[in-house]
Amino acid sequence: MAFASVSDFCCRSLTESLPGSPLGFSRCEQIGEGGMGVCYKCVDSSGATKVLKVSKEQSDTSMKEEFTMLEMLRHPNVLQVYQYFSFGPWRAYEMDMMANGDLHEEIVRRGALPGQFTHSELAQWFSGILSGLSHMHAQNVLHRDIKPANILFDHGMRPILGDLGLAVKTAPLRHGPRTCCGTPGFMAPEVVAQLDYGTPADVWSVNRVMHTCLTGDPGCRRLCDIHRDHHLMQTPWIAVFLRRSGCFVPCERALADELRNLVCKYEEEEALSAAALVLGTCGHIRASGKAALLRAGRLAERRIKREQQADVVDLEAGAIDRVVRNAQRKVRRKAAIAKQKKGCTQVVARRSLLLSMT
Repeated sequence: MAFASVSDFCCRSLTESLPGSPLGFSRCEQIGEGGMGVCYKCVDSSGATKVLKVSKEQSDTSMKEEFTMLEMLRHPNVLQVYQYFSFGPWRAYEMDMMANGDLHEEIVRRGALPGQFTHSELAQWFSGILSGLSHMHAQNVLHRDIKPANILFDHGMRPILGDLGLAVKTAPLRHGPRTCCGTPGFMAPEVVAQLDYGTPADVWSVNRVMHTCLTGDPGCRRLCDIHRDHHLMQTPWIAVFLRRSGCFVPCERALADELRNLVCKYEEEEALSAAALVLGTCGHIRASGKAALLRAGRLAERRIKREQQADVVDLEAGAIDRVVRNAQRKVRRKAAIAKQKKGCTQVVARRSLLLSMT
């Protein structure tokens, strides 16, 4: 893998500064490079493997801003940082080593074919992604560069949101700058048009990440069609997810927290189904002490039936109410007509009486 000359120079400078330096790292090895910095795998004084992200530009203040942002966002699904360093003209910070790479590498490894990920995997990953994103939005922080390469996996394949080099803190929450920044293919329409944007722009990027997972295209050049690609959406939650997160009008998009609740609801239903399938008959379930799962499933089923029956009753009650209201209107109309006719008859009778008297 070829790197720019500035990276080579930075690597040599970092390697030369490591022996006997206060950084306390050894065996520096470059493992990646982005637009804002270069990442090196190093071994700290305790023997643990860590990653140093070093600024590509000398005396770069954006590295300090990114570290401050990450340090503020303490969440299991957001990249964890530890120390900030300044050695010579270079700026760097320490973070965990992601043992299983990123989502872009995972898509490439499985092959550019649709349907390479199971729905359980997607539910687990996007639940974590949306959990971290909800936490960021609650802190009024926009990520602005969500893409497969910035979704990292730790040793347990837990998704981690990383690379907050373009992140910005906004106030109020749903209004941000008009800067056109991000990665082509994952940028929201309002960002490309340089309009006011906010948290819905990140939700749009998550929508595009889902498309890449379904189609197997890491560059998001092909989108999944909800009406055509039924084989990719065998469970309803994915179609709902794509529909609610892919609205072109930002105010109509679902919030990250709402999408996470949608995914978590599917995970709970999947867990109940898997438990019932594994445990088998009711007798086996009672013998193994898992009857609570079966009861929970039955209660959920009864609740759904009650809700459906309630909806039917509401519809029938509404229909009956309409019939009653129409009947009442007809009675009132007939009474008014009869009253009007009675009044006309009395007037005619008075006129006849007067004529007879004259």
